[in-house]
Amino acid sequence: MTLSYNTNVIIIACVSIPIGTLAVVMRFLARAKTHQKYQAEDWFSLVALVGFLVFQSLVLHNIHMLGEKTLYQIHPDTLTSYLKYLIAAMIACPISFAAAKFSILFLYMRVFGVNRHFSLGVKIVGVLNLLWMLASVLSLIFQCTPVRRAWNPMLPGTCFNLSTFTVAVEVPNSLLDFVMMALPISMLRKLKMRLRDKIVIGITFLLAGAGYFRQADGGYKLDDHTPERSVSTHVEGTVGRDTRSGEEHTNDKSLYTKGISVQKTVEIVNQK
Repeated sequence: MTLSYNTNVIIIACVSIPIGTLAVVMRFLARAKTHQKYQAEDWFSLVALVGFLVFQSLVLHNIHMLGEKTLYQIHPDTLTSYLKYLIAAMIACPISFAAAKFSILFLYMRVFGVNRHFSLGVKIVGVLNLLWMLASVLSLIFQCTPVRRAWNPMLPGTCFNLSTFTVAVEVPNSLLDFVMMALPISMLRKLKMRLRDKIVIGITFLLAGAGYFRQADGGYKLDDHTPERSVSTHVEGTVGRDTRSGEEHTNDKSLYTKGISVQKTVEIVNQK
């Protein structure tokens, strides 16, 4: 029996939330136990965790809100709440990703920062990471004109295509991941240690970078129930494509059956 997508998301959340939380908590406990000063990478890892928990919480809330229904079947007020939580979840993603990258970059600086060229490279990647985060967050906030149309798609106005936005965001994000994976390799080659130790450390850095790459790969998607495809798939796609086809369903007495667009549903409610 194939598990539903919602069930898979819940299982992943139940596994990833405790693991992520435990990793950060143990990091701080280790600092405290050894009486070491908390470093910038520790605080950025905490910010990344908070962003991750916010994202997961909002995703699970939306799953609970919709239950077994689709966006076609819910009341317009519920749709508005759903989209607000969804946008908030999507905004939490780039903040969490950027904070995680900053945590690694500050670690790089602390370990290899004595090398002037390496330090410059890390700073450049850090600036690009900050610009990427700001561009992503601002684009998500101002994706529609007027802004409120992002969570109230019945308002007149326009929104940019978030499917295209996802590609535009993930390409530089993935490039930053690869650059961060490659950054320490040149420094590792110069370290005076056994080859086996260099290989182990190199693999550790590569696995960390690959983990962030895989995490980012699924960050901005939406499904009928959870963030797993772009918002435009359900907002612009539903209100655009299905509003046109919804003319065929004007005599349907069911307000929230699949096949009636959200906009058509609101029109019927207003008529009643």
